Amino acid sequence: MDYNKRLTALFVSQIKDWPLAKENYAALKFVEERELEFGNCTIRLQHNPARILSTGANISKESIKKRACFLCASNRPQEQEGIDYMGKYELLVNPFPIMSKHFTIVHKEHVKQSVEYFPDMLSLAQDLKDYSIVYNGAECGASAPDHMHFQAGSKDFIQTELELDRIIGSGDQITFSSEIKVYKASGYLRDVLLIKSDNKASIISTINEILVKGVEYSKTHKDAKLNIICRYDNNIWTVIMFLRKAHRPSHYTREKNILISPGVIDMGGVLICPRKEDYQNITKQEIREIYSEVSL
Repeated sequence: MDYNKRLTALFVSQIKDWPLAKENYAALKFVEERELEFGNCTIRLQHNPARILSTGANISKESIKKRACFLCASNRPQEQEGIDYMGKYELLVNPFPIMSKHFTIVHKEHVKQSVEYFPDMLSLAQDLKDYSIVYNGAECGASAPDHMHFQAGSKDFIQTELELDRIIGSGDQITFSSEIKVYKASGYLRDVLLIKSDNKASIISTINEILVKGVEYSKTHKDAKLNIICRYDNNIWTVIMFLRKAHRPSHYTREKNILISPGVIDMGGVLICPRKEDYQNITKQEIREIYSEVSL
């Protein structure tokens, strides 16, 4: 089954028939971006007012208990249509996009966001070859931590995807087995692990080893604080992991705050700024502090 063609058809249909999606994708044409160089990496700032709902989301346990889950089928907009994926997920057009094509991949059951579903991410990347698949940990950017979901978007939009050669060239290679290559980025503002292999089982076992040995977690490694990007090219999976120690930086709650709540796309080098003043005025030192405070 060609999910890429089906996703394209769904996208065209939703943009045509769903006014909210049509309006917000049209607004992407007016999104502002600027770049800042940090030695071994580039950070792109994006002024995207429509993302205020996600960036400003109240993710406290009390708030989540009170609100209806917006990812559950019974609570979604009537106009939102989906595509079944393996009887387990639904592929949906994201009506609040960052990328020119932006999808949400929602578990059909109301189960908690967890990295235990990582093997599904590898399958999704293989079947949705035109897209990168991304994951936000429950405490690392997920605006619906109570409902398992991935996202998919245009390849090479996330800045780190454009900098893989830099990571490989300047990073430290860690050898777990002959079937897999693991690199740790050097001088990259935040902790990044890059994993490349054509063997799905090796990737899964390596991820489990990393989680058990090196990632902060609460009750089990299934609750690990991390963000992941996964893509599939020429029979090779590339997995990019950002290890986290905090969800939001201190700048988020200061009196004169900066409304940036880093998720996987922000960790990947595209800082989303819903407010114009943050986009215009944030300094390189503040960006360094934000990454330092949320990275493991």
